[in-house]
Amino acid sequence: MKHILFLYTEIADYFLACAEYLAKDYQITIVRWPINKEAPFQFKENASLKMIEKKDNWSNLEAELSQQNFDLIIVSGWIDKDYMSFAKSARKKGVPTVLSLDNHWYGNIKQQIARMAAPFTLKKTFSHCWVPGKPQKEYALKLGFSADKIFENFYCANVNLFQSNFEKGQAEKYDPLKKKFIYVGRYLKHKGIFDLWEAFIQFRKSHPDWELHSVGFGEEWENRIEAEGIIHHGFLQPDALKEILNDSTIFILPSHFEPWGVVVHENAISGFPMILSNHIGAGTKFLEEGKNGFTFESGNIQDLVEKMELMASKSNSELKEMGQFSHQLGLSVDFEKWSEAPRKILGDM
Repeated sequence: MKHILFLYTEIADYFLACAEYLAKDYQITIVRWPINKEAPFQFKENASLKMIEKKDNWSNLEAELSQQNFDLIIVSGWIDKDYMSFAKSARKKGVPTVLSLDNHWYGNIKQQIARMAAPFTLKKTFSHCWVPGKPQKEYALKLGFSADKIFENFYCANVNLFQSNFEKGQAEKYDPLKKKFIYVGRYLKHKGIFDLWEAFIQFRKSHPDWELHSVGFGEEWENRIEAEGIIHHGFLQPDALKEILNDSTIFILPSHFEPWGVVVHENAISGFPMILSNHIGAGTKFLEEGKNGFTFESGNIQDLVEKMELMASKSNSELKEMGQFSHQLGLSVDFEKWSEAPRKILGDM
């Protein structure tokens, strides 16, 4: 059985669900950073995955990994220099190595320097690049990866978990309509959470029967806005989150900066009409303007209020139809689609 090594920074439930799917046909080893306190996911043990936490033990861990014969090495980003060094050594030995990249191409000075340095750095370390979607593919091309060495769909939601949300939601959300917006994400300024709370306060003046449910935790937790109709749930594990999702109708993500946003995919599969800022990468794949939601200008509170009012003006049947369209878009990326990149690189497709 071929052996795949993932050198990962922060892992999440959705990544493990994908890895478990791949483990049906491959031996999988995952090296990961310690759990982030702002997203303290509880991971269930899975015999099909070998997971190793990277602490201050890299020299010993590197020696252990070097004794194994990996057929493919996948590295999440270029931030971890130990991972980069290990991948570069493997590349010299002829092992295919894959850079996962979720940055957008902006053409700023930092990116121009990275582009010019890539032939001497990244291209000597990685044979392929795996990105979430089109915004990141542009960057990968700028870095010198040829189109046939770039694969999409690096991020994929836990499809099975959120499919059940859709089935339950279709039966319960719309008759009568549950007048509840929901935000799921970290409590960080760049997530646009203060814009969202301010917008909802304005919106609720003319829509007093609506609520906003905020799920997450982060450095701005203590500064959260408490107001009538805003309910803060803190961080929730996936199973507990399902209950909140099943009781809400419209998903909002107001980020000022969101390279992708797997949460958009999750809520598309769940069948949510959506309101997204125009700075969210996943919106390019999972939102079609007017069909399953609306975009607003990031940081523009009045524009967000108007989009909330537009959603509130929709009939139950219109919202249900939008949710069904979201669901179909969400299903365009699943475990099978996600696994195509490693399978093709290994010559198994």
